[in-house]
Amino acid sequence: MDDQGWTLVRGLARHEGAAVGYTEILVNRHDPEILTQDDTLVDRAHRGHGIGRALKLANLENLRQVPEAAQARWIQTYTALDNAPMLALNRVLGFREADVLSILEGELSAV
Repeated sequence: MDDQGWTLVRGLARHEGAAVGYTEILVNRHDPEILTQDDTLVDRAHRGHGIGRALKLANLENLRQVPEAAQARWIQTYTALDNAPMLALNRVLGFREADVLSILEGELSAV
């Protein structure tokens, strides 16, 4: 990723030695004004306890230590329309809907 101009800022939540959550933000050196909040995953057994929120907030704080992120003005993310908890969290963190992404799937054998 570094060779392609990306810096990955990530966080991992652990409980009793096991990973229970993960998040990452991508910083693109070719377009440093826009960051991409990519995956945020929380193990089903640990959802509803604020892990996603803690991960996202910690990762935003981690950005302060990343020189490549100093020029950032925007952070974008995407969330499935049926993922109400993550939509709510993103809104609390200040994200607003800017566009709707449609993803199409097809069987590999049909292509």
